[in-house]
Amino acid sequence: IMHHEDMNQKQLVDLVLACSAIPNDEIANITLNFWYRFITWMEDLEPYEYRQLQVDNFMPQLVRLVSTCTNLLRYPSDIDSLPDDRIDDIRRNRFAVCEALEDCCRLLGARDVINNIGALLQTEITRISALNTQEEQLQ
Repeated sequence: IMHHEDMNQKQLVDLVLACSAIPNDEIANITLNFWYRFITWMEDLEPYEYRQLQVDNFMPQLVRLVSTCTNLLRYPSDIDSLPDDRIDDIRRNRFAVCEALEDCCRLLGARDVINNIGALLQTEITRISALNTQEEQLQ
């Protein structure tokens, strides 16, 4: 991935991103170490112009990573019935996901990341409002 020649690095990053989006948080969180190393590698690139070229090159993947991380931050619907040790694992995983989002902020800019998360939250609010309206109509 870190090679300067095009060797289908974007396809590999897409595959890791697909693994990150797996609904099982135990599997998805395995990829967080990759994202940490990937973003650290990008931050260390010099000169700055080359670094920015690489950030622009991987921009679609980084934006999708923000979306994926936002989904990984959701608590499971059965959180109230889970044992304490599982809840501790979920909280620990959420902390690691937040670190990945923080890493994205350094590359993409905090404003862009916050705007992306805000749009995702707005979509979720609209979806939940529609569900509530449907339930009211059924009653």
